[in-house]
Amino acid sequence: AHQAMETKIAELRRDSDAKAQALEKYRIANGLTTAMTSTLVQEQVSGLSNQLQGERARLADLEARAAAAKAGDPTQLSAVLNSPTIQKLREQEATYAAERDRLAATYGPSSPVLGRVNAQLAAVQGQINNEARRSVQSLPNDVAAARASVASLTQRLTELRGQSTTMDEARAHLSTLESDSQSSRRVLDSFLERMRMIDANMAYAATDVRVISHASPPLYAAFPNTNLMLPAAFVLALMSACVVAYVTTQARGLLGTNDIELMFP
Repeated sequence: AHQAMETKIAELRRDSDAKAQALEKYRIANGLTTAMTSTLVQEQVSGLSNQLQGERARLADLEARAAAAKAGDPTQLSAVLNSPTIQKLREQEATYAAERDRLAATYGPSSPVLGRVNAQLAAVQGQINNEARRSVQSLPNDVAAARASVASLTQRLTELRGQSTTMDEARAHLSTLESDSQSSRRVLDSFLERMRMIDANMAYAATDVRVISHASPPLYAAFPNTNLMLPAAFVLALMSACVVAYVTTQARGLLGTNDIELMFP
């Protein structure tokens, strides 16, 4: 029984080691030993999805600007009007225009005095037109860059979603392997504990005894010892007879040999 138990434990240990090795190989092969968990991948997918939505909105705005620039006056585009540089130039334009109107009201619209202010006003308006054209000219490049960014983010998002799906499937199979390995280990531990109990019981039951030789049948009984008991029994019987005789003579009033002779003439 002990030998059979040892054989079974050896078999269980090989099975447990094989399953543990298979579990570790699968974990390494599927990249499950790193900190990259399915939760982290999902967080990356969520962040990248929000980033892609923002980039798509920016692309739509740039495309709308480009279409408007082709169809109308670049200086009237909302993006141009909202430019800090354009806004500053517009303030200068308003200042020079107000100064021109003031001088025209004082000296007349044809007065030479308006020449300097008209030149300053024309210069500012030229800067506004140049800045507007520069903003419009960069729109095609901005649209192309935004489209490339949207395409890159879309591809990365697709890859992450595929990675998340693959990782979920791999972790599901890993969980099965872990459960199988743990079950095998528990069975092995159970048999090892049983073996330790058997060994302990055998150790307590064993005694330090050796068989020197086989016992031979006796030629006569060792007890009672007849050579000793028979003489002793004779002496005890004799003493008992004497005591009985003494008690009897005392009971009949026989005090000596004379009384005995009288009793038996």
